[in-house]
Amino acid sequence: MSVSPGLFSNLAAVNAAIPLSALPGNVPGPRATLAELGASGVLTEPLSAMPEFLYGGTALDMTKKAGDPMPHDVSEFSVRDQQIWVYSLWAQKGKLSKGSVTAKFYDEQNHVRVTLTPKKVSLTTTPARFAFSFPTSALKPGASRIDLIWDGRPVWRTFIRLTE
Repeated sequence: MSVSPGLFSNLAAVNAAIPLSALPGNVPGPRATLAELGASGVLTEPLSAMPEFLYGGTALDMTKKAGDPMPHDVSEFSVRDQQIWVYSLWAQKGKLSKGSVTAKFYDEQNHVRVTLTPKKVSLTTTPARFAFSFPTSALKPGASRIDLIWDGRPVWRTFIRLTE
C-alpha cells in the first residue's frame, strides 16, 4: 500500500483552523437547533453505516436481469438522456433481512427535487441488485445530490451533473 506524497504536504499550514478566541462572543443572527438546520436544508443529513449496503452507482441504462454484469457508472448526464438509473447492491450480513429502499434527489441548494417510491425488499446472503429510474426532465441542469435511503436513513450518497 502506498501513501500519497501530498497527504502530509499541508500539515504546517498556518491557517488550517480558526482559534476559538478569534470568534465573537455573541454570534449575530437567529439561533437554530441542528434539527431545524437540517429541516431547512442548511445541513445535509449524515450517512448511516450499514454493512448490508455493498455498492451503489448511477447509469444511463440498466439490464433486466439482476445477474447481468454491473452497468457502466456515469456521473454526468444530458437533458437529452431519457432517464437516470440509480442502482445498488445489497446482501444480508446479520439479522437484518427486510426493509425499504428509496432515493431522494437534491438540487444545489439542498432542496429535494425528486423522491422515488420506496421499494420493500428482502435481503439474502446472496448479493441482490435494486434499481430505480427517473426522467432527466425532473431535474434542472447543474449539480445534484442523490441519497440512497434504507428505512428512512441515508446510507449512500453520490453527486451527478446534468448538462444541456
